[in-house]
Amino acid sequence: MSLRERQKLQTREHLLETAGRLFGEKGFAATSIDDIIGAAGTSRATLYAYFDSKDALLSAIVDRMWEDGQRYWDAFGMLADWSRGSLLGWLRTFAAAWDEDAPRNKAASIASQAIFLESRDKHRQLVAAVRHNKELWRHFPEAEAELRAAMVVNVVEGQFADFFFHGSSLDVEIFVGYMADALRVLLGAA
Repeated sequence: MSLRERQKLQTREHLLETAGRLFGEKGFAATSIDDIIGAAGTSRATLYAYFDSKDALLSAIVDRMWEDGQRYWDAFGMLADWSRGSLLGWLRTFAAAWDEDAPRNKAASIASQAIFLESRDKHRQLVAAVRHNKELWRHFPEAEAELRAAMVVNVVEGQFADFFFHGSSLDVEIFVGYMADALRVLLGAA
């Protein structure tokens, strides 16, 4: 990759990070293009060279959220076993990412609910990632394995959204412990 290509990629990433941070702090509707270019230290022309609107920025952030999530669910599918220790390790890593990105993700999910509702194919990709280790799933009939894998994704994503978007009186370590125990039951590993 040439220096110019790296610089363009860095500029795009900087704009996405800045917009995501501002969406998280102020909300999508309350964040203006001027807010974004001011915080990014760039010009309107530069922003529009990468994104043709605030909605295009939001769409790119949502795409990034899916990509980030896919990496974590791919890691789940690579687990060698469903022991409590393995699940705790994965959950801790996923929880740290959720904690870091929660304001951006909350603002983006509120602003783009329609995008999330229309993302059935992306959800199927997450479920397929969960089922990557065929050996761990072999004791379930196919339809049951598919349902349980979808439930794993739905339970984890739903509970993490509730925990990180709305807060909880639980410590994150206690929360992931409960989640690990719940997943072990759901996966028939308890």
